[in-house]
Amino acid sequence: MTESKRLKLKYCLIGSEAVGKTSFSRNLDSKPFEDGYNPTIGVELLIYLSSFDGQDIKYQIWDTSGKEINNTLVKEYCKNSNGILAFYDITKKETFENLKETIQSLKSVINEKTSVIIIGNKKDLEEQRQVTREEVEEFCRENKYLFNEISVKESLSSVGDTINKITSHSMRNVDLFNIESFTARSFTLSLPRLVNENTSALSTARTHRIDAMSNSVLISNTNIYNRLSEVETRKFIADLIDQIKMLKSDVDKKDRLILKLSNTRDPKSSRFEEASEFDRFLSIERNAFNTVKKEIELKYETAFNQLNEEKAKVIVKEETIKNLKIDSETLREEITTLNKIIEEKCTKISQLEGDLCNYENVSAKSNITINALQIDNKELQAKVLELESNIRKVQCEKEEIEFFLKTSNEKIKSITDSIETSSVENFDTILIRLKELKTESLISKGKFSEITEKYTFVQTENNLKKQTILELKEEIRSLEKQILEYKISIEQHKTEKDAAVSSKEIIEKELEILKQKALNTHDVWLSTTKNLDTKEQQIIEFETNVKNLESNLSHQTAEFQLFLDEVAKLLSDDYFKVEATKHEIKEKIKLLMLSSKHRGVMIATLEEKLQIQSEQLEIELDEKSSLKQIRQSTQNFVRDLEDKIVNLENLLSEQKLLNETLSSERAKVLKCIESLSNSYELPTDIITIPTLDKCLEIVLYKIETKKRPVEIINIDKTSFEAKINSLHEQLTNKDIHLDLLRKKLTDLEEEKLGRSEIRTEYDNLVKINKRLNIKVERLSEELASFKSENANLKSYLVDINDLKFDITNKESEMAKMRLKIAELESACDGYVLKIGSIRDDYDLTKSQLDKTVVSSDSTIKALSSELRSLKIDYEKTKSREHQLLDFRNVVAKKVGLECNSLRVPDFEIIARIEFFVRDRIHLIDHQPTIITNIPSF
Repeated sequence: MTESKRLKLKYCLIGSEAVGKTSFSRNLDSKPFEDGYNPTIGVELLIYLSSFDGQDIKYQIWDTSGKEINNTLVKEYCKNSNGILAFYDITKKETFENLKETIQSLKSVINEKTSVIIIGNKKDLEEQRQVTREEVEEFCRENKYLFNEISVKESLSSVGDTINKITSHSMRNVDLFNIESFTARSFTLSLPRLVNENTSALSTARTHRIDAMSNSVLISNTNIYNRLSEVETRKFIADLIDQIKMLKSDVDKKDRLILKLSNTRDPKSSRFEEASEFDRFLSIERNAFNTVKKEIELKYETAFNQLNEEKAKVIVKEETIKNLKIDSETLREEITTLNKIIEEKCTKISQLEGDLCNYENVSAKSNITINALQIDNKELQAKVLELESNIRKVQCEKEEIEFFLKTSNEKIKSITDSIETSSVENFDTILIRLKELKTESLISKGKFSEITEKYTFVQTENNLKKQTILELKEEIRSLEKQILEYKISIEQHKTEKDAAVSSKEIIEKELEILKQKALNTHDVWLSTTKNLDTKEQQIIEFETNVKNLESNLSHQTAEFQLFLDEVAKLLSDDYFKVEATKHEIKEKIKLLMLSSKHRGVMIATLEEKLQIQSEQLEIELDEKSSLKQIRQSTQNFVRDLEDKIVNLENLLSEQKLLNETLSSERAKVLKCIESLSNSYELPTDIITIPTLDKCLEIVLYKIETKKRPVEIINIDKTSFEAKINSLHEQLTNKDIHLDLLRKKLTDLEEEKLGRSEIRTEYDNLVKINKRLNIKVERLSEELASFKSENANLKSYLVDINDLKFDITNKESEMAKMRLKIAELESACDGYVLKIGSIRDDYDLTKSQLDKTVVSSDSTIKALSSELRSLKIDYEKTKSREHQLLDFRNVVAKKVGLECNSLRVPDFEIIARIEFFVRDRIHLIDHQPTIITNIPSF
């Protein structure tokens, strides 16, 4: 099927990030499932060709991004869509809540006819479900949405099922006649039928109303997709041919009837019939001749005038066509240049979009690095706090040492004072004390030196750490500044991109307008060329027609003269001859017309009688057909009754035979019972029992009871007791055995239960192990990805300067593009002016053509009035000629010539008249008294 006959449907995929929209579209495109997550940037288009319910459909599936930034873009794409596929993840409650908000925001944009289906993806992860099916079904029931849960990863058929589900719903709302190209569900039924086969065959084609997907539409015979096949068309054509043959045969029959009626002659009015035939023939031929003559004269004059006018028009239109060709070629060249410029702009815009995406990725990664640096900063601050606490401890120790030194100095002073005052005996004790003080001072000095070293080391470490902290802070500030600059530049690029996109759309619209205008001018040019070609063909046809009409005129004048001669011969009798002139033929025809009136009345009466008889025949035929039907129905009814009677008789005979056999058998059975009762001395009342079965049972029972002899049995009690005891022991043994078997069964069941629990625990542990292995693999992949991202971040930090340089270059290119766009707008304005001038020229040419048409009409009217005047003069001259001919005939008769024909020349008549006049003059001269006897002319 071609593209024009294919139905087009537009669907939009909406939902949060990592929900499965892209994998859904990939599955439709028969691509394999990818485990990794690649976010969609902006919007991606997928063209999917399929068929639904015998209709070929072209699906336009728009995969939108799940970011909140792209909500306005999603609204734009969802405006004119036939259906919306809303996705959510059943393992994430947030996706369903976000989906509700997006649908609420889209309600202002969506049309009532757009179908909406809520799709819950990742059905294979049933254990991690957070969104219940009942909750979603309630939401869909409230808003009248479709609902389906699928797993794009596992079940491939579910994707096709969802598409078929939404198409079946959206096909109900599709307007079959407002789409570019339709479809599929509408068709016509043309039913040729024969009506009144005996009298006339008429083919009637009926167009029926048919409901196509709950839209009752009146379907015409044009633009139909479900057409008849070749075999059905051939059958239809054959039926039509048969019907046409039937119609022709009916027409021939009617013609024959009419001929028979017209040929039914009355012996008294044979002469009148011949006269009426001649009259009809003459009137038809005369009317045909006059009409043909008038048409030829009018056509000749109109054709001659049209030739002159069309030649002038052709010259003017050829010049306009040349100008239009030149303008169309220039427009085509300019359109090609504009298309090239637009393509270049589209490529540049796509490059800018790619750069913007890269900038966004860089900004996201820079955010990650900033977070990592902030964490490092926090750790360093904690270390600084620890160092400050250590410094405080060292300062406390230092203060303690200084206090100790002060106390020691005071002791030394006190000792010296005591030395001065004390005696020599105490000197030894003082020396011992001094030695002790020296040792203590040495120990304190060692401690003090150690503390000073520690203090200096801690101060140096603190200084180094403060420097590193300051450097890190400066780096963080520089990074924040760079990020702010990047964000500002990205926003600027976005605004520039939006402006470029809007300008692009405006330019595309203007270009479409220009293209339409150019196509309209081209169509006008083609229509004018076609009109000129048709008019040239008409002129050629007029010339040929004029030539043919002239030849036909000459031929018809000759034929008309021959016809007049033949008519004169036919009208002439043995008693009266009719000359081949119009006047005499008219008089003769008038006489015949008077005689034909009686014949017309007779024909009318005969036709009325025929109609009455045909109606009576039809009524009789209908009555006969109805009687035949009644007779057939009665015959069938009688046959059915006869068959039923035969069956009933057969059944009666069978029942009689059965009754006889049963009565005979019953008599035999009763005889047997009587004999048995006599032999076994049974009561005679047994025969009176109504049912034979009971009677037989009673007899058999009594016979058995009477057959048994009374036997005296001596039973040994001891043997019976022994048997009973043995049986009792066997029973007890069997009970014990059963108890043992029950215990064994319970043990086996317990063992089975224990084994099954261990098995389930083992299976759960295996599953957990597999999940842990999968998680470990995922974590290792994430670690590798994080490491690669870290390396990429470092490379991106190096490449930022290069990007800045590229951005400046692109800004300069954008400025150049704006200048080019301004130039294009000015060129578009010029084209608009040119097209306006072309329209003005077209309007002028049209007005000139209208004026020429009006002038030609006025000239035609003037010529027609002149023709009428010429015809009046022609008729006057003809009447004058007739008068002169009559006068000539009278003169010739008076002179003594036979002038029934025009063979006698005029000069003989004139010579006779001159000779006669001379004789008369001579006689007058010699005999003046005989003037009264001269005949008067």
